[in-house]
Order: sequence, then C-alpha cells, then structure tokens
Amino acid sequence: MTDTGATTRAEQARQTRQRIIDTARSMFSERGYEATTLQQIADEMGLTKAAVYYYFRTKAEIFREIVVPEFRAMNELLDRAETVRSRPKRVQLVIAGMVDMLVAQREALAILQANPAIDVRIDSDNGSFESMRDRALVVLYGDNPSPDQRAALYINIAIAVAVPALADIPDDILRETLTRACTRLFNVK
Repeated sequence: MTDTGATTRAEQARQTRQRIIDTARSMFSERGYEATTLQQIADEMGLTKAAVYYYFRTKAEIFREIVVPEFRAMNELLDRAETVRSRPKRVQLVIAGMVDMLVAQREALAILQANPAIDVRIDSDNGSFESMRDRALVVLYGDNPSPDQRAALYINIAIAVAVPALADIPDDILRETLTRACTRLFNVK
C-alpha cells in the first residue's frame, strides 16, 4: 500500500522546485542575474525566502539547474553518436543536437554572457565541460583528431557566444542558420 499523501507532498515539492527554477530564469532574463535576489524570487512566487532557501542555497545553484539538463542531454547525444558508424552521420547528429540545445538555452546563454562570473561548474556525475568537449572530439574524430578537426569542434562550441546576439531571430530560422554554420565549420558533405 502506498502513502498517497507522501506522493502528493513529493509531487508538490517537485513542482515548487520547478516553479522556483522557472521564475528565476524569467527574472534573470528580465532584470539580470546580479540584480535578482533570492528574496525577490520568493516575493514573485508568494513564498518566504526560507522556502526558496530550502530548495536552493544560492542563485548559482538555481542557475546550475537551468543549464545542467542540457549538459546531460549533450552527454546522451554523444552516447547516441557513438553508435553511428558513418562519421558524416555522427557529425550531423551532433550538430542537430547541439543546435537544438543552443536554441533551447537562448535565455541561459544570454544570462551567462552578461554575467561571466556565475559559477556553473558542472562537475557532478556527468563530468566537467572540458571532459565532455574531449569526449566529443573522440566521438567525432577518433583518438588523434587533427588540428583542423579540433578547431572545428572548438569553434562550433564557441557559437554559443553568438546566440544571445541573435535574439531577434525566431527559433526556426535560428535553428536553420546555426545548422548551416555548424555544417560548414565541420566541413560535412
């Protein structure tokens, strides 16, 4: 027999946590990361600061929860890419996944770019950003990528810096534009 009350409380807690993340994302975008406090997030939600603090001790923890799901998705994408035999198809799969991530994280990228001091180290069970980048090199090019191949990957990763400057472009057009740019950089035929 299950305790419906406990399940309901757990679901309410999950929903509250997600509402905090969503509210913070919106406020970071509108007001800026530095200008947004935990108290303001609580006020916006009609909660006490202690209630927000129960879930997140810092704004950086909240922001980390905004970006970590995409980090996990990128690792899962690399898992799928490892199973593809054809290098061009592997690269196309990675491009599509990376572009989807960039479009989905437009707000987060703008917040990060405007606040480079945000500590969003992603060093949990998924490893660091650097280890994911190194893994992508191996998945795409094998154990000994050439300087051109390394540069192609690094430049494609750096496209994330351009995304906030393209805020006026609708998602579908941005997706097509980024896909073309990444495909050219990776020299996919």
